[in-house]
Amino acid sequence: MADIFISYSKQDQDEAWLLAAFLEAEGYSVWWDTSLLAGESFRKAIMAELGRAGAAIVIWTEDSIHSDWVQSDAGRAHAEGKLIPVKAKGLACRDIPPPFDTMHVEDLGDREKILAAVVAQLAKPEAQPSSLPQRSKTALFELLSWFRTAGAGLRRRYHKYRGK
Repeated sequence: MADIFISYSKQDQDEAWLLAAFLEAEGYSVWWDTSLLAGESFRKAIMAELGRAGAAIVIWTEDSIHSDWVQSDAGRAHAEGKLIPVKAKGLACRDIPPPFDTMHVEDLGDREKILAAVVAQLAKPEAQPSSLPQRSKTALFELLSWFRTAGAGLRRRYHKYRGK
């Protein structure tokens, strides 16, 4: 399992390589699709690695903003709360596809800010499913049961009082 997953357009392989090399020099394990083995189902491998990584960096460039694969990776990473978007110099934030255009995006050349985002992302505790919905159901059941029991007792007393 890699610490960081990098999504990019094939035309931007040099930028992805430089970023991966920087992060590996900082001590992080990085996965990007150059790690695929011959004959391996690339989509299955990409989804597995993206799911296991603690952080996912999406490199937005003139090429990647048109890539369905990069947008898919970004959507999954965003849904899992681990997206770190970065953009190439000269790419305007308004050019980034929605809904990612509303997020803060670091410049690809600002390695220290990207590193800070990685450190912060990997320091987040792993999300645990909330037990609140189950607790709410249990509390509601107990409350309704109590009202039914109390209501039955009150009905008996009322009928007894009224002589029925």
